[in-house]
Amino acid sequence: MQVVTLIARLADGAWHRVDDMKETCRQLEALGLDAEVMEDRCRLAYPLDLLDQAAIATLLPPGVELDVAAVVDSTNTRLAQRPPPPVGTTSVLAAEFQYGGRGRLQRKWVSPYASGVCLSLAQQLEPPPDMPAALSLVTGVATLRALRELAVTGVGLKWPNDIVWRGAKLGGVLLEASTTAAGLHVVTGIGINVRLPGAAAEVIAGDGGIEATDLHAIDPALCLRRNELTAALVRHITSALAQYARDGFAPFREQWNDADVLNGSAVSVSGADTITGVAGGINESGALVVRSGNMTHHLVAGDVRVRET
Repeated sequence: MQVVTLIARLADGAWHRVDDMKETCRQLEALGLDAEVMEDRCRLAYPLDLLDQAAIATLLPPGVELDVAAVVDSTNTRLAQRPPPPVGTTSVLAAEFQYGGRGRLQRKWVSPYASGVCLSLAQQLEPPPDMPAALSLVTGVATLRALRELAVTGVGLKWPNDIVWRGAKLGGVLLEASTTAAGLHVVTGIGINVRLPGAAAEVIAGDGGIEATDLHAIDPALCLRRNELTAALVRHITSALAQYARDGFAPFREQWNDADVLNGSAVSVSGADTITGVAGGINESGALVVRSGNMTHHLVAGDVRVRET
């Protein structure tokens, strides 16, 4: 039995008979899923809310082409390999599982099968925005708007591209852009943890990232709304990037600063050099402001750590 078919059977969380228990356990473990076994029967540790392409498509605006895959290497990689979509349209690829998902600084994006929302959007922005570096910040604001549509509040943003809740990482953004004859080809990846098995959270922490959290910790009912969340993310990110191409970063800066979890914190920013100081929000171009003694730094890239004071 193909593993995708097997998971569809097991998704209800009930006990099911399987023919080859050893192979079943191996396949589920490879996809990061927790399962219980009893003789010739197996069940998942909890039910899964699988993505439904048709259901999601009904919630999307015109001009969005959606594909949903079971298993891919990386949604960003797949979309980046395709020809750019026509200006004014959006190509979206969502996946239940990525075996080569990427985060910032070449960290691996860990997300067991159907445990989160992993998707990428491809667009051509015309005219190209004046400050493409702020695209990830715009995506962060759009993500907050999508979560608030589902009544998820208390979520913050950590420069440049982390979505956080109570100091732990709920999701992240990975943006890649290249110039085309028509404008700027932007592939925007977004990952949101919906319900992470404990083993996956441990892997994330061990990879040098911050502690992980998920929507189940905020509201367990959200685990049954992955299709709604996927559609809301696509709608808000598509709309936000179009607005950014048209109006620049100004319409997003205030909302980003309102959600900024670093503002006023003692930080260390690693890059070409290491800068230490106090974070002071972002400037009009989306750069992180760090005040260190009599100097003010405006940083466009780097890995930020909060320092103990």
